[in-house]
Amino acid sequence: MRCAPQLLAGLSLAVGVAAARALRSLGAGEVTLKWPNDLLAGGSNAGAKLGGILIETRVQGREIWAVVGIGINCRPVRALGARLRRSVSALDELLQPAPARNAVIGAVAREVLAALEAYEHSGLPAFSEAWRALHAHEGRRLRVRLADGRTVSGIAAGIAPSGALRLRTRTGTREVASGRIIGKRVAGSRRKAFAEGSRAAKRSARAAT
Repeated sequence: MRCAPQLLAGLSLAVGVAAARALRSLGAGEVTLKWPNDLLAGGSNAGAKLGGILIETRVQGREIWAVVGIGINCRPVRALGARLRRSVSALDELLQPAPARNAVIGAVAREVLAALEAYEHSGLPAFSEAWRALHAHEGRRLRVRLADGRTVSGIAAGIAPSGALRLRTRTGTREVASGRIIGKRVAGSRRKAFAEGSRAAKRSARAAT
């Protein structure tokens, strides 16, 4: 990619928009995003993690190489939620019949390649409104744990050109460049499934000892 290294901080957000668009085109119309790099399920599994994005970059001379990794849960894995200590979902739970994996890969690849080209020319601002529309927590009060362990609270108000999460706080708008959203509990049926997964994991652990 031919852009300044400091502009790559928001690349995972642009890729998230592309991945969400691809999954929606396959029929998962309620897929949303969680800052900074999670794909979330919709419908009865709303808020459960469906996938994630990891990007590694390397600068060689005047060129920047970006390795884009996208993980999407295609099939449910027993007790995965208990191991991750959060609710999870899979495409098989959202779509019937579920699309073939090659169809998922093709749809995601097409959207991501188009997004990379747009990002190279226009950067993250070209995706800001789309990301905000897909953000599962937009306009909601959030607690974010910062890299140094402190927490900050505020109303989610989009993203900065750098990819930082904007929070409206009592003292004004704050941009959070790095952190993790915390305090979102599993509700309703997802809480029950999480508890069942935890019990299954404990039974498996006892059986292995």
